[in-house]
Amino acid sequence: MKRARDEAEQQQPADEQPPEDPPWERDPDSYVAARDVVKLRFVASASDVLTDAEAPAFTPPFLHQHFANEALALPVSQRPLTIEVLYAAHTLVPFPRCDRPMEGSIEDAMFSLVEQLPQAGASAEALLDAPEVRLGGEVLATYERGGAQFEARLCSFGEEEARRFNENLQSLMRFYIDAHSPIDHTDDRWRLLTIFEEAREG
Repeated sequence: MKRARDEAEQQQPADEQPPEDPPWERDPDSYVAARDVVKLRFVASASDVLTDAEAPAFTPPFLHQHFANEALALPVSQRPLTIEVLYAAHTLVPFPRCDRPMEGSIEDAMFSLVEQLPQAGASAEALLDAPEVRLGGEVLATYERGGAQFEARLCSFGEEEARRFNENLQSLMRFYIDAHSPIDHTDDRWRLLTIFEEAREG
């Protein structure tokens, strides 16, 4: 009886279909995996903005909320392709850029990203010129760790600066949270908790 039960458990229901291979495996001449193309970088200085900068690039774990099936339709003639989303370290203002001309499938991919990036910067260099975020609310704590000073602050979304900063933050979280959904700023039950490292002189 046990053997018969084990065999029955191993059999798939007749109507259950095996998962499909991703588009870039089914049709590699037409599609690429978005994770092989899209990178995130945080910039804090002019040298970070350079395309050959040493600032580390991060591969976002979730891209299905930007691209269907986490795939980019990209002909072989437009490869290889790198799309970077730069985030200003002090404001989280984003700026998307790519290393090929904005034509055809590449333009479509860039538009898909821009739709999810509110208040994108005018240029990579302009990211560094934006004023620092100045949130109100309540300072919960200040502390030192590893020679750096930090401040923890709690504020409401009644402040315009908090709403603006949170929109940028949520565009980043969309790359890291599966089934991400935006916060409703009109719901006064939400609060924004931040921890900032104080900038060092020089």
